Amino acid sequence: MSLLSLFAFRRSAAQGDRGSSDCLPAASAWEGAMSALSDAAIDPAGEVSSAWAVGAASAWPLPGFSEEPAPYDLFRLDVENALGAFEVFLKSFGLSPRWASANQRKDLVHDLTLMLQLADLHALCLELRNPCNHLVLLFRIEFRSTDDLSPVDPARGFELPWLPPNSVSSYRLLMGPVYRFYDYAHRLRSRWRSAQPAAHYPPNCFLSKHLQAVSFQRLSAFIFVSELARRSGTILTVSPAADFALARCVDLPSPVFLHRSECDQPFLFRPGQKVSFVLIRTPRGYQGRNIRPG
Repeated sequence: MSLLSLFAFRRSAAQGDRGSSDCLPAASAWEGAMSALSDAAIDPAGEVSSAWAVGAASAWPLPGFSEEPAPYDLFRLDVENALGAFEVFLKSFGLSPRWASANQRKDLVHDLTLMLQLADLHALCLELRNPCNHLVLLFRIEFRSTDDLSPVDPARGFELPWLPPNSVSSYRLLMGPVYRFYDYAHRLRSRWRSAQPAAHYPPNCFLSKHLQAVSFQRLSAFIFVSELARRSGTILTVSPAADFALARCVDLPSPVFLHRSECDQPFLFRPGQKVSFVLIRTPRGYQGRNIRPG
């Protein structure tokens, strides 16, 4: 097994420069800037495993589609969904994706789709780091179907953790683990290098239910965020069944929605109770994740 990286993307949010492409080493990640899918031919030696073939067929037919697409198109759709999610996160923190140009993005999509079709790509990770190069947020997307056929999407959009201003200044895109890279390296359009993933993930973790829903359960996404995103509040009101509550934070203009399914440990919501939570911004307003009493 090896971990590869295409490019490490580090750029200053304040200066807005492109940053330098530096190498990131191996473990279970790759980094990259890539682009298109056009007419990539699959190496005859690489076959789509039966597990992938079954997974590809399970999500179809979908509303508006008259026939099942080729597996390559499904894998490309998965890659597009993953990159789209990363782009939302980067732009929300004032960073520009290095693969923003049409050609770079096409090469990136091509390479990742090829790896997916050869069953040699398992996860992509976006690392966001502060000016001291400490990891403050990690967004990990795994290319695997889930068993939840009716996912709930309480955010109705991407769950963006709230972080203090200027707490994110650079990022890395990592990919892996990969096992058969040299079998198909000649088919790739971008330069890849080995990359070392973070030794430790941030302590708070929650599932991106929105990405799971919009990908028709073909992707699983996890957001790891530092304690910088944790806020304290006081519960104002509780539902009759005590399954959700609204909490007030003194410096927020509106209440924060809390649901008991997002609690780190079981406990009952009570009016006036002090709680802490990872604050996220959603199209539906503020919500809490990794909720704890006290």
